[in-house]
Amino acid sequence: MGRRATAAVPIIGPAKQLYIENCSDAGGGYDVGQTNPGDWLNYTVNIASSGSYTLRVRVATAVGGGVFHLAVDGHRVTPLVSVPETEGWQTWQTLEVPAVKLPQGLHTLQLVMDSGGYYNTVGNFNWFSLSRTPR
Repeated sequence: MGRRATAAVPIIGPAKQLYIENCSDAGGGYDVGQTNPGDWLNYTVNIASSGSYTLRVRVATAVGGGVFHLAVDGHRVTPLVSVPETEGWQTWQTLEVPAVKLPQGLHTLQLVMDSGGYYNTVGNFNWFSLSRTPR
């Protein structure tokens, strides 16, 4: 298995209200719901080694069309990613973004909500992971 980046608890902003709600996905727990354009989640990460990683993001939405991206230290490292309609706010799907270039060391990783779909929402987010792409 590839190396993974480790992350601390997210710092959320600038939305006036983001929703942390019970999650019906496998494993239970909580998800961040009702995200809107301009919202972001910051994580402090320690990336074991620089290189190419695969980003996996677990999303759910009853309405598609929301768009987000991932940034490291304020610089976008993924293309804009569209969130498809998953047929429910708790119907989960894993999106995969290959070839994400990440630098080694301690960094701020930011999940940025760019634009909303119907209801101006980007979607619900359960988890994301970064796995080193085999050489």
